[in-house]
Formats: sequence, structure tokens, C-alpha cells
Amino acid sequence: MNKFYKFAQLSTPPFLFKIIKNSFVYKKSKPALKKIFGTKLIPVWNQIPSGILKGMWLYMYPKGDWQEKMLEESYDKELFDAIRKYNLEGKTIYDIGSHIGYHSIFFSKLVGSKGSVLAFEPNPFNAKRIQENIDKNQIANIKVYNLALSSENSETEFLFSDNIESGTSSGGFIEESDTLYEKTGYETDIGFQRMKVLTKKIDDLEEIRNGKKVDVMKIDVEGAESLVLDGAMDTIKSQKPVILIEIHSISNMYCFLDMLKKINYTYELLKREPDGRHLILAKPV
Repeated sequence: MNKFYKFAQLSTPPFLFKIIKNSFVYKKSKPALKKIFGTKLIPVWNQIPSGILKGMWLYMYPKGDWQEKMLEESYDKELFDAIRKYNLEGKTIYDIGSHIGYHSIFFSKLVGSKGSVLAFEPNPFNAKRIQENIDKNQIANIKVYNLALSSENSETEFLFSDNIESGTSSGGFIEESDTLYEKTGYETDIGFQRMKVLTKKIDDLEEIRNGKKVDVMKIDVEGAESLVLDGAMDTIKSQKPVILIEIHSISNMYCFLDMLKKINYTYELLKREPDGRHLILAKPV
């Protein structure tokens, strides 16, 4: 395997790499990748120049595609455009699958000082980066939980990457997830590792048991969507939160739509990715 191919493989999330290497996109991508080929991806502090996050800081390598989109506030634009239609001042948002905290920081602005954001991230390297970003920006309304939300209060295996700057750290998932591709490929082809993580049901979170209302759930958990929802059914039925969810498989889509029928929710497709992932907003009728 030549150096360029290896670099592309390690720098691309697995669900994209398998598509790219078998299509014309791979050839088209070579010139862009060669610009940063051989460059060590070193994180630095970057200040967002404009938009709702103007003046905020993110610690990351600044030249990658997703990093540049974060700095120009075009990352997950469909999601943020949709949620900004709601008055979220003083509300509570769960950011489930928080990566480096970009969504959490954006949400913290929307809910204001009287609102709160709970960031759930099982990858300890991502969770550490979230906390660094929170501390740098002196944000008081975000709380980080280094655990996985699921259908049981237990412990499970978590497949993960510690390479934040390449983007692969965003693709971690618990063993019970229904992923886009075979789980073994993440380890053998991309180099994912395994570790034990705690899992918790949303219904059993201390905040929920203490009567704290959740107004929005953003869920991006790499194939564990139905597990998160199973562990949150009592909360969803009683509190009727808006749900922003990325669906990663057909079985997860089936479970999600079946759940919406039972709880009288409607939904809107916000974005469909080429690999089949769907970003959906669901809300009570």
C-alpha cells in the first residue's frame, strides 16, 4: 500500500473510505489530499470569525474539510437551521454523541445562560477535547458525561479511534450498534480499538429522575439510535422533546419510524447523505 493510499485510509471515516476507494471520487480527491499529504495534523486554537459563534474558540487541526466547515459555521447547517426556528431560551438540550463539542457550544448559545446542555460522549479522547473547548470559552451551561446512552444501565465494549484531527474519532460505536458496514472492518482496515464503557438509559438519568425536563435530543450515535430511543421511551412519551437524529441503517430507520407512530410524532427529512445516512427532525403532532 503506498503512502498516499494509507494516508487517505487513515484520514477518512470508514463509511466514507469504502465508498471513495471504489468510485471516481477517489481519483478526484487525490489533488486535494496531496495538499496536506505529509503534514502532521497538529491541533491549535482557532477562533470562529463570524456568525452566532463569533469569537468562540475550537481546539483542532484547522485545514480539514469538517474543521473548515465548523470555522465558517456551515457544518451540519441543515440541523442548525432547523433547530433555530424554535425558541430555545432557557431550555435543555441533550447532545448525544458530542464529538469535540461543536454542537454543544452552538446549543449553549441558543439556550442562553438560563438553559443547559448535557453532552454525552463515550470516547474519552473526544470528551477531553470537549472539556478543553468548554474551559477555553468559559462556558458555564454545558455538562459533559463520558458514557454511552443505550437501552440498559450496564457496561459494554466500545470501538473507537483516538485520532481526533483525522475525523475518525467521530465514528466510534458501542458493540450492540447496527453499523453501516461490518464491525470487523473498523478494526482490521481502519485500526479502531476496543475499550469498556458505561451505558445508561436516559429514563434513569439523575436529571430526569429529579424532574428536569429535556426539550431537545440531538442523537448521532453511529448505529445505536434504536438503543438510545429504547432507553428514553418514558421520557419521550411524558416530555415530548424535539428529536434531531442521524439514522445509520435500515433497521434503525424502521425502529425509529415505528416508534414515531406509537407516540404520535411527525417527522421531516433534513438531509440524506450519499452513503445512506439520514438526518431527521421529529416532533410531537
